[in-house]
Amino acid sequence: MTRKLSGPQLRFKDEAGNDFPDWEEKNLGSMGTFISGGTPDTSVPDYWNGNIPWFTPTEIKKKYVSKSNKTITERGLKNSSAKLLPGGTVLISTRATVGNVGIAETQCATNQGFQSLLVNDSEINTFWYYWIIQHKNELIRRASGSTFLEIGKSEISKIIALRPDKEEQQKIVGCLSSIDELITAQTQKVDALVEHKKGLMQKLFRPALRFKDEAGNDFPDWEERKLGSLGKFKSGIGFSNAEQGGQEGVPFYKVSCMNVLGNERVMIKSNNYVTDEQIHRLNYKPIMQNAIIFAKVGAAIFLERKRLANNFLLDNNMMAFIPTINLLFMKYVFDNTRLSRFSQVGALPSYNASDLASIKVHIPVSPKEKQKIVGCLSSIDELITAQTQKVDALVEHKKGLVQKLFPRQARQANTNLKGDNQS
Repeated sequence: MTRKLSGPQLRFKDEAGNDFPDWEEKNLGSMGTFISGGTPDTSVPDYWNGNIPWFTPTEIKKKYVSKSNKTITERGLKNSSAKLLPGGTVLISTRATVGNVGIAETQCATNQGFQSLLVNDSEINTFWYYWIIQHKNELIRRASGSTFLEIGKSEISKIIALRPDKEEQQKIVGCLSSIDELITAQTQKVDALVEHKKGLMQKLFRPALRFKDEAGNDFPDWEERKLGSLGKFKSGIGFSNAEQGGQEGVPFYKVSCMNVLGNERVMIKSNNYVTDEQIHRLNYKPIMQNAIIFAKVGAAIFLERKRLANNFLLDNNMMAFIPTINLLFMKYVFDNTRLSRFSQVGALPSYNASDLASIKVHIPVSPKEKQKIVGCLSSIDELITAQTQKVDALVEHKKGLVQKLFPRQARQANTNLKGDNQS
């Protein structure tokens, strides 16, 4: 017998204007059937490159999924523990990467890192998609394993879920899906502007597109320069953990700081500060000049992220370029120059300051032409920033709405039970 609960903070009415029934407490396993995945023998070519999409956990990054990196054949399906899942199945990653969730748009299969949910006719699959997102931490909390975390079929089935009537599920789905559509549309606007900027930069720095001076005359021809003649490179400093984590003082930028959303041009937030007292005691010298900062070591260099900053300290996995000419112009030069081509190969890819200093670039001779290029690209950056802020605002609005649409989860029963980790 299920225990009836009151439901969330924000409730809908039915078509007649009446309240929906109270939400019920049930095991997640009673919402449908959990189906495990499998991997065909990779040494048998006939099992691969077929017509059946075959997903791994890291591929589940959006609401609806249809195309996978690898596909399998009917023979591969029959000769493995992989199962053919119908379109509409909720794909839930439960091994290594726990809690990634998406909805299959077409028939597909998965590897053994999933417990995919085929919901009953009494349920709305998209509702349970949102439910898993909201309760991802519960899946992670129940996962176990020494090599990698995993939550098995038995354990995920026992998770207690607060379930509304199917009609109310549909109302919730309609509300959240409409916001998802707005977020998608707004994100597409940002993506279009970013692509437009990339194309424009290629024309401006080739240069296939030139400006005229105030009198309508051509500017002088461009010149070839080495980056080292346009400024200097400076590597960061290694800080002990005890010296990090301050809330005030000089910003201390690490590679993780470069992932902060918002203005992609200017570094506006730091997770760490170093106090003036520490700087004086340890004889550190902050970089006071305007500079371009970027990752120096590791896979992050291939992201090609570069930001502007001044009065800061850098982690030893970061590097700064302090230009002697127009700062914003040099930022666009860096954006147009794929620095990762010049990385050193080793245990970790890295940059050497002398190698970067020898990179040759073409730049305008005239300061006025540099400024015109800056003005053109800055106007697009402002549009990108404004549109990105709209995306961020919609995402935050959705987070607040989800908290009101889903009740606070009741204390889980049997929290000390271990899953059987079956796959």
